[in-house]
Amino acid sequence: METEGTHPVRHVSAMVDFGNALIVAVPADGYDWKVTIEMHMCQKAVGQICVRRVSYYQSKVNYEFNNNGDIYSDGVEIKLPLNQGLCGNFNDYAGDDFESAQSMDEGLVTNFANSWIISGAVCNSSDSEEPTCVSSEKDNYAKEHCAELMDSKGAFAPCHHVVDYSVYYKMCKASICTCQNIDRCICAVFGSYVHACAENEVLLTQWTGSICNTTCDKNQVFDNNMTTCNRTCRSLSKPDFTCSVQDVPVYGCGCPAGKYMDENGLCVEQGKCSCYHRGIYISPGESIDDCQINAFLVASVLKVKLKMTMEIVFGIKNVLACLKERAIMKENTCQGGVWNCTEKHCSKTCKVYGEGHFTTFDENTYTFEGNCEYIFVQDHCGGKIGTFQILFENVACCEDGVTCSRNIKIIFQDKELSLEDGKVKVSESNSISTCTEDPYSYHTVGLYLILTFSNGIVIIWDKHTRLSVTLDKQWRNKVCGLCGNFNYDTEDDLTTRFNSMASSSAELGNSWKSNQFCSDSVNQTFPCERNPFCSPWAQRKCSIIKDPNGAFKTCHKKVNSEPYYEACIKEACACDMQGKYLGFCTAVAVYAEACNKVGVCVRWRTPERCPVFCDYYNSPGECSWHYQPCGSLTVKTCSDHSIRRKLSAILEGCYPKCPDSTPYLDENTMKCVNLDECTCYYNGKIYHPFENVPDCGNW
Repeated sequence: METEGTHPVRHVSAMVDFGNALIVAVPADGYDWKVTIEMHMCQKAVGQICVRRVSYYQSKVNYEFNNNGDIYSDGVEIKLPLNQGLCGNFNDYAGDDFESAQSMDEGLVTNFANSWIISGAVCNSSDSEEPTCVSSEKDNYAKEHCAELMDSKGAFAPCHHVVDYSVYYKMCKASICTCQNIDRCICAVFGSYVHACAENEVLLTQWTGSICNTTCDKNQVFDNNMTTCNRTCRSLSKPDFTCSVQDVPVYGCGCPAGKYMDENGLCVEQGKCSCYHRGIYISPGESIDDCQINAFLVASVLKVKLKMTMEIVFGIKNVLACLKERAIMKENTCQGGVWNCTEKHCSKTCKVYGEGHFTTFDENTYTFEGNCEYIFVQDHCGGKIGTFQILFENVACCEDGVTCSRNIKIIFQDKELSLEDGKVKVSESNSISTCTEDPYSYHTVGLYLILTFSNGIVIIWDKHTRLSVTLDKQWRNKVCGLCGNFNYDTEDDLTTRFNSMASSSAELGNSWKSNQFCSDSVNQTFPCERNPFCSPWAQRKCSIIKDPNGAFKTCHKKVNSEPYYEACIKEACACDMQGKYLGFCTAVAVYAEACNKVGVCVRWRTPERCPVFCDYYNSPGECSWHYQPCGSLTVKTCSDHSIRRKLSAILEGCYPKCPDSTPYLDENTMKCVNLDECTCYYNGKIYHPFENVPDCGNW
């Protein structure tokens, strides 16, 4: 469509997701800019939609304008000029620059300046606009140094024909008579003249003389044409927006050409530069695995009519995590401020929590709640005989059918495991030992129980309603169930058991019942719909997630809080005591974990809000166990330490600090022990040192 302005627009597209929208304006051929407007449901009760942010993209630079007034360029906050004060109002009109704090045009400079005195400040009164020097010594000093501005053979002479020096000479003499640090005032006037000359394309050098300080902090250098363009370590890994700004040359301190300013303000060689990622600095030589460093957007085009009269084009797609074949993860090593990336295939995670909030392997989201046993994920697909199944069944609280936990069944090769009542149980039918090594390992990390299988499957359970399954690349396009098919395409995530596309989440969920004789779930109602009088309580409690001054404020710019807030409202409306607090706490914990994954650790739990009691694990007189919002496991463990170390960075819970006398953590008993006291876990049972497995001897 065409606009009436000066820039023709080729088309407008939008992505809409449960009341949220992303509108994209794309220009006609010949223009390289794009504008996106992100909107969200801010008053759901009345259907009011608000703008969250507006982004402007041109070439390799983008500017982001948030609804709280913050402005960013490529993630760096920009402070705009003030629009009131001694500097005027920045409206390109000089006629009202002497507007006072009382919004009156002042005729006298002193009245204008006095109106902007900070409240409570004590100032010396000025009897005249042009104070005269009382000290003859200062007067002589002024004549000697300020006269350098008028010297026809001096450093300022090349600019005399462009900028009148008389005004600056007058300013120089006046400022000397009122300054305590005379040299600093002289240099300030000199600098103002130099800047005025630079604005007229006359670059002056050698003007600082002996009185102007050109000493720089740390190991920076002084230059009359200092630039920030590509002079920082952070500019090495992404385009520097300052390079696109055509500004007047300035004098000052900075890094010389060939060196880069690091996060400590030091000028270093490129090889010593750190890399910047998600709010943290990565030292040279360090590596990180991240599927989302080079995330990209794919939109499929559909048409829909909005409630307004305009018809727009929109697409529903997720931000995919990997580039090229959409299945590539980058192992990124910091080398001289630049990421050196090696391609690896991505693992993907499917999860569910609370009242049926699902996220598929391909990052599609939907809600479904039923009363049967359902197939979460399996490889028995397309009529093929597979090797594993993961099923779950919801366990309701006492009132209103609110889900308080999930029983999980894992069928793997010849074993059947159950996760229920916070424990791993091995089915009696196949608990007879065959004296072979278990195909899985069992770990407790923070509040979570973790099973790692030898075929590239990792299961994480919070012992209540949160369940996640992570699959290695080998399972791509080989699985099915409520988690989708892991093919990096959200379009077919709602594929039923009968290989047709479901028209609703209820149709999808009912098709994946493990027992087709169980009744279908028909009415998908959530706690707030059943208990609308609980909504005010839920909104008040859940406001912690999106409070701009609350516990999660440092995470808002990295993880969108809105979908987590909406899910929290649905969960917290459960009005029986267990369901209400469990649903609320789980919903907030899910957002906290998302923040942990982007490097923002939030300590949000308190003794009154979703407390975690780690003292349970301490023996009388001990104080080894403490709650950590994102544990950084340093203690040695009896079993595989690498799994716990990798996951502890994002999983909250109770973490120990074992004493030197018993330096190893036994995950089976949750006790600090010596190495020779470590127990073993096999076939669902714990074995103590020197205890034999029945019928296996010393195997």
